Amino acid sequence: PTNAYSYLSGIVDSETEQLLEQKISRIGMRGELKVVNNLENRRRQIKEYHEANLFFAALVLLFFVTCVVMQVGSVSRRLRSEIRTIGTIRAVGADEKNIMNCYRLPVIVSCGIGTVLAALIYLLIAPLVFSFMRSPLYVTLPAMILLGIICTAVCLIGIKIRVKATLNS
Repeated sequence: PTNAYSYLSGIVDSETEQLLEQKISRIGMRGELKVVNNLENRRRQIKEYHEANLFFAALVLLFFVTCVVMQVGSVSRRLRSEIRTIGTIRAVGADEKNIMNCYRLPVIVSCGIGTVLAALIYLLIAPLVFSFMRSPLYVTLPAMILLGIICTAVCLIGIKIRVKATLNS
């Protein structure tokens, strides 16, 4: 038998799909054609695409939260261990801004390096994972960089709160 294919652009409701499938099947039976329903395959592809996006979004959120918690926790431990040194430096006349900068710079550097490494890893892995879905790199990569910047900002806010609390105590 000869194959005949029909493609629809857009999404149709189930009633229209059944009607089209019946009519195409009748035409196929007259001409001894094999009828294949590509709408179901397309639905499955869309579902897989959404599931993959949801998985990666959850993974990114998990890494984001982990990064922020680890950075702020690390600075908190450092502040506790250096509280006497901070008191001495403060007594000598160092202002709050100088002390804050001692804790900001390592966070900015580590978040920057992490963002660059994440983007490079994404550029290597994304074509393999999204090969059948044609991932929009031009959308995802800037979003990753923006997320890195947001992560850095959230870490800096958390560190500022911790340093101010330490300086006030």
